[in-house]
Amino acid sequence: MNAIILAAGNSLRMYQTGANIHKALLPIQNIPNIERTILMLQFCNITEIIIAVPYQCTLFDYLAEKYSCKIIYKKKECANTLHTINDILTYIDDTFIIEGDVVLAKNIFDIFENSTYYVMKYPKPEIDDWHPVLNQDGNVSTFQISQENTAAIFGISFWAHKDCPLLISHLKQKAAIYDIQDPGIFWDNNIIEILDRISVKTYEISADVACEMNTYEEYKFAQEICKSAIYGSLFFDNVTLRTENDIHFKIFHSTEKKANIYWLDQLFNYYGEELFKDSRYLAYEDFFSTNEQVFIIKIGSLEVGFFSFVHGKKYILLRRLYVSSNSRNKHIGTQIVRYIQLYSKFNSKEFRVNVYDDDAEKFYNHLGFKLKFKTFGLEV
Repeated sequence: MNAIILAAGNSLRMYQTGANIHKALLPIQNIPNIERTILMLQFCNITEIIIAVPYQCTLFDYLAEKYSCKIIYKKKECANTLHTINDILTYIDDTFIIEGDVVLAKNIFDIFENSTYYVMKYPKPEIDDWHPVLNQDGNVSTFQISQENTAAIFGISFWAHKDCPLLISHLKQKAAIYDIQDPGIFWDNNIIEILDRISVKTYEISADVACEMNTYEEYKFAQEICKSAIYGSLFFDNVTLRTENDIHFKIFHSTEKKANIYWLDQLFNYYGEELFKDSRYLAYEDFFSTNEQVFIIKIGSLEVGFFSFVHGKKYILLRRLYVSSNSRNKHIGTQIVRYIQLYSKFNSKEFRVNVYDDDAEKFYNHLGFKLKFKTFGLEV
C-alpha cells in the first residue's frame, strides 16, 4: 500500500486571496499541512509516499530527506491533473490518491478491500460538486454534477490492486488523447467510462474531520476544524488503527461511567488491587478527573481495553492504558501510544505517561520515553 499526493497545482486562488506560499505548505497548528498528511499516512504504515509538485519547484525537496518521500516534478507544459498523474501511473497499486488541498483534522485513512471514493456532505454545496450514484450492489455507477445537499466526492480516493491494471491502461489512453496544456482536464473525470468494469464503493466522512482549501478564507476554516478536533475528543473517536502485524482495532470516546469504571476495575485487578475496597471512594469523580478523556478499545465488536489522558498546560499525560490478557502482545498498546504521540505533536505539547511497575517502564523505555520525574510516597 502506498500514497500519492497531488500538489502540482500553482495555488493561484490561494495566492490571490492572501496566502504567500503554496497551499500544501500552509501551516496548520505550526506544521505544514502536507506534513500533517504525511505523518498520518506513516502512522498507518504507509511509508511509500509520492508527491507530485509544480515544475522546478524546490519548496518540497526537504520532504524527501525528512520523510523519505519521492518528489516528482510535473512537466513544464503540463496544465492538468490527468497528465500529472500520467507520469506516475507506475506507482498506482493499492494506492491512496490525495489532493494537495486536503486538510485532515484527524486520521481518516482506513482499510478497504475495494476501490473507494471518500465522500462528504459539504457545509456549502457548490454547483460543480460530483455526487456519486450507486447501483443495487452499492457500487458507483456514475455521477450527478449539481448543488445537491447530498454526499459528494472528497479529495481522497483509494484504488485497490485488482482494479489498477484497467485504471492505469485507461488513463494512459486518455492522456494520449487530451492536450497536456488544457487546464480543464482532470484525471478523476475520466474514470466514469470504466465504472461498469470495476467495483468502486463510497466511504462517507463528516465535515468536521476534514476539508479542502483553495482560498485563504477556506484556509482559516481549516485551521478552526483542526483546532476543534485537537481540543475535543474528535481526533480519537471512531478511529481505525492498524498494528505492524496487521491487527485492526478501533477506539471510541466513552462518556459511559459504568463502562469506564468497569475497565478501571480490570486495571486494578491486574495489579492485584480492589477498586472498591474502601467504601468512602465510590463516586466516579474519585477515579477520573474532570478533564480526563476516556476511550474504549475494540476489535470488531469486542471491547479489549481502554486508555485515558488529561491535558496539562504544556503536556499531554497518559494516565491509564490497559489491554485485556487475550489481546496482549499484538502491539495494540504500542499503536495507541504512537497515536497519542502524534496528537501531542499536533498540539505542540510534551507527551508524558504515568508508570507504576517495571514492565510498564520497560515498555515505555522501548518506545523512546526517558525518566523525567520521581514520585515519593509516605505510607500511613
